[in-house]
Amino acid sequence: MSCSFQPKTQYLLAGQTELPVNWLRDLARSNSPEVRARIAENESTPLAILFELLLDTHNDVRISLSQNPALPMIFLSQLARDEDPDVRYGMAENPNLPINILEILVNDENPYVASRALKSLSQANSQSAIVRKERDLRIAA
Repeated sequence: MSCSFQPKTQYLLAGQTELPVNWLRDLARSNSPEVRARIAENESTPLAILFELLLDTHNDVRISLSQNPALPMIFLSQLARDEDPDVRYGMAENPNLPINILEILVNDENPYVASRALKSLSQANSQSAIVRKERDLRIAA
């Protein structure tokens, strides 16, 4: 069982992309929120485990979950409406979120979340413009 390891070892294991599913499940149920957060951001974590983590009571776990590029859009949408403003603010800091998720956060009732989301949305739009410009230059060459 993976949970018999020390917390530091659990944390290191939780970031591995080639763990057996039963280990991922055990680590997702660790007493340590840091270990659960690490599993939440692991792209190899199966959907069923990600769903469990979506309901985690620790806000850092849900913030980490929002950073997982493999997270389905419906989960991101649910997190963007999380009752904890710290979760929403943590998401708002990420300019790599899909634009429509950042737009949800721009309209957040919490002014700090909304302001931070606006800043990230601006960054995302700037990055998108740079990528388009680079693509156009390659096509023109």
